[in-house]
Amino acid sequence: MKKSIYRLTIYFLLFPFFYFLLVTCDTREDFYKELNQAPVIEISSPVENFWVQDHAYKKLITDTIKSSVSGYKLRVRLTDESGFYIISAILKNGFLKNTKTGESLAGEIQVTDNILDFDYTMLSLGDHFLELKIKDKYGKEDMASVQLYSFTNWLPVTDFTITRTAVLSSYEIQIDASSSFDADKKYGGGILQYEYKIDDQYQVVTNSNILNYIFASPGTYKIDVRVKDNDNIWSGFKQVIFQL
Repeated sequence: MKKSIYRLTIYFLLFPFFYFLLVTCDTREDFYKELNQAPVIEISSPVENFWVQDHAYKKLITDTIKSSVSGYKLRVRLTDESGFYIISAILKNGFLKNTKTGESLAGEIQVTDNILDFDYTMLSLGDHFLELKIKDKYGKEDMASVQLYSFTNWLPVTDFTITRTAVLSSYEIQIDASSSFDADKKYGGGILQYEYKIDDQYQVVTNSNILNYIFASPGTYKIDVRVKDNDNIWSGFKQVIFQL
């Protein structure tokens, strides 16, 4: 009987203490939740995207990419006082893969690294939209977005000058097509070949942007030049009427 009374007494003495601890923990959790700052997600286009000049972190990236380039590189920076992140993505016309782990970002995943590198692979041409979201353990969120436009190829542009050089002959000219360019040079495009046509007298395809030619006599001549880019696409001919 005395033992039962003793146990009961201990129970009534300890119950308020444990109740206080439970209430205090709940109150403390609510307190931390009120003080919690929302996480921050920022994105950048790293140096691997060689055509991009601005590699600063930001909330929105808008860019254009040539389809022959092997994916779009994306760097994500996460900031949260807890160091615990849940990241997810909404994708249109492509998929996102973690460069380090090789895993695709599908649904929500938990991460502890605050810097993440991703490869975005395009499944079609045209517009692409990526929305990345971070959520902390209290449910607060932040978002960042990427808007891309993907294209196959932009045509090369022919441009040239004709100079009367008269080095070996008074009828000698030089055709200089070095000012020709590939419209998508910024994205890795370039000129590979040049085709020269001089009236019905001469025609040649060469890798040189300079052609020296000697006419047999003075006269009026049609000179046509076109260029081919590294996607094996020719420009149209540009023609100049030259009076010698």
